[in-house]
Amino acid sequence: MFKSFVIFVLGIALILAGFVTRPSETSAAAFMTNSVQPIAAGPRTVADTLKDALVKSVDVGKPGVPSGFEFKDRVLWTEVVKDGQTVYTGVLSHWIKHEAPPPLKSEPRDTKLASATK
Repeated sequence: MFKSFVIFVLGIALILAGFVTRPSETSAAAFMTNSVQPIAAGPRTVADTLKDALVKSVDVGKPGVPSGFEFKDRVLWTEVVKDGQTVYTGVLSHWIKHEAPPPLKSEPRDTKLASATK
């Protein structure tokens, strides 16, 4: 019983940490342009995070992602999308780049076998 309670509390703590530390649109713009964020923000309170998540306000002068990209704010992570494809995913204050898979080599397997038998 106690072990289940501890697992539940740790799970809620992990979800809360993901919610509070997801990157912002300003962070995405700074990451994509390889520039430093103008202000190093301190830790945010849960109340500020909830307010930002529930009330979407438009800040004049707030840098956004470059044109052609779309910023999507999820509950526990954020995404930067271009042409319907996710380019970057932000989670736990980190950005992860999604790269296209390398092209497959079109060398048929039978050529090695055929050249060995000649």
